[in-house]
Amino acid sequence: MRCKNPAPVRGQNRKHTLNHTLQIVRPGDIQGIYSVFRSTALRWEQIKPDFPKRIRFSPGVTGWRRSDLDRFFGLISEDQQ
Repeated sequence: MRCKNPAPVRGQNRKHTLNHTLQIVRPGDIQGIYSVFRSTALRWEQIKPDFPKRIRFSPGVTGWRRSDLDRFFGLISEDQQ
């Protein structure tokens, strides 16, 4: 008979599993969320040292972490993250 709740595989600790999802904002979606044009965000990425850098997922697919953009635009504070 199979056990319903098998023990974790050696080296796994279920208490330390990440339970949050990574929210990504693609360059084409930034205007609808933050009211900033795509071209402005891309320019800020080059000239403002505190503007978040995009993450490259594959060739031609990039985006920003939503939490990084929220922090930049003052929607969350540093200690909330």
